[in-house]
Amino acid sequence: MFKGNADDWWESEKRMGDETNMSWAQFEKLFLDKYPPPLSRSLKCAEFAILKQGTMTVTQLDKKFYELQHYGKHLVETPELKARKLEDALKPGIRAQVVPLQHPTYKKVWGAALAIEANWIKTQKEREESVPSKKKNNNDSFPQRKRPRFDPSRSGHTTNKGKGCFRCGDDHLVKDCPVPPPPMPQNTNQPQQPTAHKTDIYGRQPYQPRTHAPPFQSRQPNIQRKLNHDVEIKEEPDNAVVKEYERSLQQ
Repeated sequence: MFKGNADDWWESEKRMGDETNMSWAQFEKLFLDKYPPPLSRSLKCAEFAILKQGTMTVTQLDKKFYELQHYGKHLVETPELKARKLEDALKPGIRAQVVPLQHPTYKKVWGAALAIEANWIKTQKEREESVPSKKKNNNDSFPQRKRPRFDPSRSGHTTNKGKGCFRCGDDHLVKDCPVPPPPMPQNTNQPQQPTAHKTDIYGRQPYQPRTHAPPFQSRQPNIQRKLNHDVEIKEEPDNAVVKEYERSLQQ
């Protein structure tokens, strides 16, 4: 069944020796020495040593495992090593559930990993099916209200539809209208912004004298109070004389 270069190689081997007395083990060794070459076998052995599932399914990992195990037979010499090698290649989530079971053979490890992966796929599909139903229920419970369309006739606004000026009605543009625009209303409710003081290069405000404060005045005596006091003192004797005079008249 050899074709191309393999057929030419086998014909050359038959001419150099007697193939009728060759055992299968001898033929396998002879063939593996030629196909693949030693460098390719080393690369395949290294690939098998670091084999990981990654994005592959468990079935794809099983297929890849059997393709590469011929190049790293020293890594899977016993059924126990082969089972542990498959466990090490599984995804962390699947490996965490398979390792505690301690399956002794490759077949049991592969079967457990396959069951766990199938359960994951089923759970993910159920979640995906439940998410659209929740969104649909939310949309039904809170219907979106459409904004009503603007109708100029109802709001009192009129449009000129491009015929003449909007301000005076003549046949020209608004920017060329001789009629001045109406004054804009002033908003008196807005608080006045305080004027910003200029600062020097160091960020300090310049000195401003206090113009609202009165200048310094020396303390003056309260002349009006003193005059009132003198008046009260002068009025008291006069009142006493009047009262004494009235008392004498009554007597």
